[in-house]
Amino acid sequence: MTADTVNAKPLKVFINCPFDPQFEPLRDALIVSCVACGFFPTSAVVRGGGGRLRIDRILDELETSLYSIHDMSRSTGAGPYNLARFNMPLELGMAIYLSRSKGGQHDWLALVPDGPAHAAYISDLSGFDPEIYDGTEAQMISRVVSYLAVRDEAVPGVGARLVCDIMPEFRKEKSVAVAKWNGQPPPWVDLVEAARRALLTRFSQ
Repeated sequence: MTADTVNAKPLKVFINCPFDPQFEPLRDALIVSCVACGFFPTSAVVRGGGGRLRIDRILDELETSLYSIHDMSRSTGAGPYNLARFNMPLELGMAIYLSRSKGGQHDWLALVPDGPAHAAYISDLSGFDPEIYDGTEAQMISRVVSYLAVRDEAVPGVGARLVCDIMPEFRKEKSVAVAKWNGQPPPWVDLVEAARRALLTRFSQ
């Protein structure tokens, strides 16, 4: 990888994952992994709320993404009503339909927690090969890079170790973005830019 490949126009990867603070480190790892492999991670929040239905924004981003990554680790209930999160399986279902209706032009990866529980709460994944991960940043990076790095469009020479090494520099760039937004969570595009700048810093050394 070179600085030129970091600056090249990337293809999109749709990210379907939790957006709460507890998941933030893993979401960051997802973003950096995609950028390092030469892709632009996108999501339903990439263009903000506005006046469009959220489901329309999700479909627009999915349909214009070559790949999608879906984290299915939030299967248990939370909050006073002990409700599970159903948005993520819904978006995975959209991606599966898209991959079939477009003749395989869209491909997807499902990530599930270690253990057999996913076979019970999302049994329709039977027959597919979801990737199991243990909820750590390092294994999230390993699974995502292994999925993306073998694609024809991917930047050559990227491995999980490289992405792990870039994460500290990403956190520095992210802190600059947080300061820019007065301590509030930065917009999605600023996080992607922080990952790109971290890569440029790594390859300018």
